[in-house]
Amino acid sequence: MRSNGIIANMDTYADIIINRKSPAVDRVFTYAVPPHLQGELQRGMLVLVPFNREKLEGVVVRLHEDPPQGFTAREVLDLLCDRPLFSDELLQLASWISEYYVCTRAAALQAMLPAGMTLSGRPPRIYYRDLFRLAEGWQQVRMSARRQELVTLLQSAGALDAQQLAAAGFSRAFLRTATQAGLLTVERQRVLEGAEQPPAEPAALSTEQQAVFDAILCEQAGRNRPFLLHGVTGSGKTELYLRLIAHAAQEGRQSIVLVPEIALSTQMVDMLMRRLDLPMAVLHSGLKPAERRHIWQEIAEGRVTCVVGARSAIFAPLPALGQIIIDEAHENSYKQDSTPRFSALTVAEQRARFSGASLLLGSATPSVEQYFAAETGRYALGELTGHYFPAPPPRVEIVDMRAELREGNKTIFSRYLQQALADVLAQGEQAVLFMNRRGYYQHYACRDCGESIRCPHCAVAMSFHQDAHGGRLKCHYCGRSIAPPSRCPNCGSTHIRRFGVGTQRVADELQRLFPTARVARLDSDVTGERGSHERIYRAMRAGEVDFLVGTQMVAKGLDFPRLTLAAVMAADTLLNLPDWRAGERTFQ
Repeated sequence: MRSNGIIANMDTYADIIINRKSPAVDRVFTYAVPPHLQGELQRGMLVLVPFNREKLEGVVVRLHEDPPQGFTAREVLDLLCDRPLFSDELLQLASWISEYYVCTRAAALQAMLPAGMTLSGRPPRIYYRDLFRLAEGWQQVRMSARRQELVTLLQSAGALDAQQLAAAGFSRAFLRTATQAGLLTVERQRVLEGAEQPPAEPAALSTEQQAVFDAILCEQAGRNRPFLLHGVTGSGKTELYLRLIAHAAQEGRQSIVLVPEIALSTQMVDMLMRRLDLPMAVLHSGLKPAERRHIWQEIAEGRVTCVVGARSAIFAPLPALGQIIIDEAHENSYKQDSTPRFSALTVAEQRARFSGASLLLGSATPSVEQYFAAETGRYALGELTGHYFPAPPPRVEIVDMRAELREGNKTIFSRYLQQALADVLAQGEQAVLFMNRRGYYQHYACRDCGESIRCPHCAVAMSFHQDAHGGRLKCHYCGRSIAPPSRCPNCGSTHIRRFGVGTQRVADELQRLFPTARVARLDSDVTGERGSHERIYRAMRAGEVDFLVGTQMVAKGLDFPRLTLAAVMAADTLLNLPDWRAGERTFQ
């Protein structure tokens, strides 16, 4: 690279991590940078390098001028992307993850990319919608009958994209001619779903909220320890999140908001869109691969102020990250059980340290470790003890199903719950029923020997799922599916029966008891389809569902204004799960 006739010093060597998840190559390899790539190669870029007799991909983690000792470095062959995939901060974080969680650096780097996007290939182009508006001075343009129709449409709508105008009968060629004539202007932008919703005015903070908000800002300006916001349900934690995001944006900083479930990202984005006029993005596995890649690239280029998503959103490549907010921070879903196995909370704490960002953990029921960290001073602590809107505490009724059975009630619903559901339906309200097991029956077992049908791979009981063909037994870990046996595989007895209750059966029994009720399920059996979380959430918000049955997805902070009844089915089974945190999680 030349400047005013002077040849600038160049980095002539690159330290590279090979993109192969093998411990044998889990180290840094030094390559020479050929003259034609000097000045173009940057840290975080993807390159093609010779490796033994192969040509492999690698990520540049360091550029320097120190020649290797004892061997002659081979040259980098080519660039595979035109901009860095990873910032210096993310490269540092990947190195920490590989050491802390004992995985290869290639695996750590792969985890940082959105699902469906590997290190292979170039980053995708970003696509924007073309929004058409009437141009300033459009009245001076010569009008035809067709152009007058377009003017009338845009005067009422304000702005429409090419697809909407095409549906109204205006071709791209017509729009292009109208734009050249000065009738229209075109704005290229990406518009998030929900942006059309009317804005919501911020509510005034209560005295308690204001004190905690001031304490958070004071901590961020001082020691900047992780801040645990312990607030009871309905105390207004989300209002503080919104103000902190707005405050960070005013200072030119960006925010990440983590939620435990994909379904909650829709609710959070709705709140943000109604309150804050900021560019936002959603990252979660429910998006198409192409959408995830486009959004990821927009984030990396600094076009997004706030990113909302599940645990993988902690790796969002925000160039000016200033704040990380983790809602429902006690949830176990923030832990990933596939390689690299990591806790998003631990990674968030480390990323905040590397980037100088602030970390806020919000929960009505923080984990024992989180509260201990706050009490011992490793975390700062703020507590909201009262409801923002005055309301009496919920009335809790515990029903002993043994007594129900003795009195002749053989259904899965107590008489008290049946009456409460009938009252909800009569008053046009909504109810949520929580069942910690999906499927129709929890397991198949032999009445003679007591043996249950277990998955041969995972050694866990298989659940029965009803379908149009009579039903199948399914493993909820590996997905293996088999036909229900007519004889016990252990003793050969024909006395093999179905036991337990799952969400599928709860929903079917509800529909049988209340034929006019609109029943929906929210579990992983019905939310695999793209957009299903959003559809169920919006249907509940719109009052199109009377009873919502689900697993843990329905117990993670969803906010529905018509909801007046919550029922936990077979609550005591949660206490008997083979988990040393069973008591803590049942309380949460």
